[in-house]
Amino acid sequence: MIFLEELKQQLPQNYSFLEMVLDIYNLDFVNRYYLFLKENNETYGFFSKADSLRIASRHVYESMVYIYYLYSNLRVSRETSFLDVGTGPGLPGFLLYCLKETPKITLLDSSQRRLKILENFIRDMGYKDIKIVYKRVEEWYQRYDICLTRALIPFPFSAVLMSHVFEKYIAIFSANLPTEPFVDDYLKRYNLKIVKVYSVPELEFLGERQLILLSHIDKQKKMKPINWKTLRREMDEYYNSNSQSKGWSRKNNFDN
Repeated sequence: MIFLEELKQQLPQNYSFLEMVLDIYNLDFVNRYYLFLKENNETYGFFSKADSLRIASRHVYESMVYIYYLYSNLRVSRETSFLDVGTGPGLPGFLLYCLKETPKITLLDSSQRRLKILENFIRDMGYKDIKIVYKRVEEWYQRYDICLTRALIPFPFSAVLMSHVFEKYIAIFSANLPTEPFVDDYLKRYNLKIVKVYSVPELEFLGERQLILLSHIDKQKKMKPINWKTLRREMDEYYNSNSQSKGWSRKNNFDN
């Protein structure tokens, strides 16, 4: 299996955790998906030139580990509905379909360039029960049990962008977790709170990694989608006033 062969070449030599992660997946599906990413990366620009040499560890396995953490710490079943926001070529959302017990999955992205080729792959492989949505999240109004994202916009703004489309949790896969008081106060304005932050030491070979879980403060309050111009203005105001003094930058959460 090409995926496992190349992954083990890129991982530290302790494979005990790897075996636990792999145990919840249909590895044939994972391998097919990995080959799809490799074969189409150069044409469609899924990943940077540097990352093209470590798709197995830096993108596929990393997403697999995050999903493993979700399943280890939350009540998740076949009936759980997931929305992957800003999915691109399907990361991390398509890997939910590669689980041995597949939940309900919707992949959302406003850009058709990368997601369309994944949709074609899904059709050609005969995979079913994966919903594809070509929209911005602030234009989408259906609600899901869990919304997740891996590389959308920096936290906490990514959470606010998804505040209207989830019922139970937002799960953000992040390399940088701001801790100053601004974060909690800002989230509170949008009826959000951090429930738990999980460090992911098994991914330290890639750099610092966390899984951030959030929920609504008032679960009965229905949130409206935030206007992108409003969110962009709030981001600009924060970075202009705090980036130099507090070390924040506009860099994507996964620039590490």
